[in-house]
Formats: sequence, structure tokens, C-alpha cells
Amino acid sequence: MDPLTLTLAALAAGVLSSTVSETRRASTWRSFETVLGLRRVPPTHTASPWPFIHQYVIASEDARDDDGIWHMTTDITSVINEGVLSRCQTGREGLGGGPRNEAPDLVSTVARHDAALRLYLAFRSVTLAVRGRISVVELVESFRRSNQDGIDLMWHHEDFDSEELGPHNQLGEDLGELLGLSSSLWNADLSDPEVQQKLEASFPAGRSRYDLFQKMEDAYLDHLLPMQEESLDDVQGLYPVGFTASWKAFSTIDPDQLGIVRLAADRRAVVDVIPGENEVRFYPEDLVVIGFEVPHLLR
Repeated sequence: MDPLTLTLAALAAGVLSSTVSETRRASTWRSFETVLGLRRVPPTHTASPWPFIHQYVIASEDARDDDGIWHMTTDITSVINEGVLSRCQTGREGLGGGPRNEAPDLVSTVARHDAALRLYLAFRSVTLAVRGRISVVELVESFRRSNQDGIDLMWHHEDFDSEELGPHNQLGEDLGELLGLSSSLWNADLSDPEVQQKLEASFPAGRSRYDLFQKMEDAYLDHLLPMQEESLDDVQGLYPVGFTASWKAFSTIDPDQLGIVRLAADRRAVVDVIPGENEVRFYPEDLVVIGFEVPHLLR
């Protein structure tokens, strides 16, 4: 049994004091997720994002069961043992703090568990794909699943009476072209062995698969953003992951060290909020880890 599995097994068995288990049923295509509690929320802290985002969130949006302060990490063992750290503290590239490193002293969190899970699934699928542990077809299917809500939204905006392609069909054409297919991705038979063989030859394990995922996300975003002006309410929270690490840094990520932590924040914390992405950035000293989740070990 590897060190991470041993660590998590020990935690799950209650080796740490005050360990509590709680379960929640995830929605749509997800199965059960389990969040293991590490410690109680300190009296000076809160596990709710609402004190920090209520003035930014669209008024029509109601509180949900998966509201929380969630952080997706590429080093779950260290975070459990040491807490969350900023880029300034680690001295290396991370996921949070902004894509242009505009906030290297802050830690990025999301206010929805499903947003954290989307991040986790994207990182898990791409890190596995670049190592050849899953196929290109599996990578494409993972991309479709993690962005299905946005793809469905594009379909609802489709004008089927127009001679021009709408956002949903244009995205399918763009993705098909990226993959070197002779048709839209929506019409392609990815179970065809010849198609699979061609994709594996076109995108061998390594950087080509990382770049492919980035280009698929860029195409998705190109067709999602125009809908923002019409309906920000619908688009909020549907933005793609957008990897910010360089390929060199990304290639060092261990897919088996990916995980999600639940945090509590000091009620007096000063934060930076990015409303469209349900993202809240905190100073690391204002955060404590109160729970964790490693979905690939919970299947």
C-alpha cells in the first residue's frame, strides 16, 4: 500500500483526534463523495463562504448544500499535514493565486464543491493522460463530462432555423477539427477502433495531450463567453479550468496526490473575490483544513 493510501486509511480509521465522517450525495452524473473530517471549526472561523461572497453573488442564486470553502490541491499529503500554503511560501508554481501570478501570496478556493470537483477531475484526467494511463478518448470524454452543463447551455442557445452554426454545433465542429476528425465531435464514433488508433497516434502520451486539453478548453470558452452578455446568471461557474502552470511544472504533478480539502476561514479575513468563477482568495494564515476528500480512492 502506498504512503498516501496508508495516511488516508489511518485518518479514516480515526487515528487523528476528533475525526468525524460525513457523507453527501452528489448530483447529476457523480456518485457519492465522502468528506472526512479532521477537526472542528474554530470559534473564530467559519466553514461557509457566504460572509465573504454575499455582496458579489448574483441575487437569484440560493444557498446550496455543497456551499463551502474548498481547495483543490496537487499535494494532498502535505496539505493535510501542514495546511494550505501560497506560492510565495512554497517557492514553486501552484494552481491558485491567479493565472498571471498576480496574487502569489494568496490561496485560491472555490465556494462550491462541484467547482472543486470539476478542477479535480480535469487535473486527474490530464495528469493520467500525459502519462499514458488513460487514452485520448477517455481524456475527451472527461472534458465533455466536466463541461457538460456549459455544453448543454450552448445547445439551448442554438438557433436551429438559422443557416449559420450556433454555439453548440460550432463547438462540435471546432473540437472535431482539433482532434483531426472528419466530422463534428458530436457526430464522431469514438468507439471505432480506427478512430481510436488515429487519435493515439496523433496525440501520444506527453505534452501533446496537455496541449490538446488546453485547446479544447479555449474552444469551449470562445463559444461560452458570448453568452455572458445575455445571461451571466447561467454562465456563472461554467468557465473551464484553465491550467495556469507551465508544462514543465504540470508534468511533475503526481495524479495520485490530487485531492480536495475543505477549509474554515477566519471571520475577519480580507479576501479577493472573482465572482464569475465562484473563487475566493485568502491569505493562508486565515485558513485551517477541516476535512479532505480523495475521490479516486473512494470508488
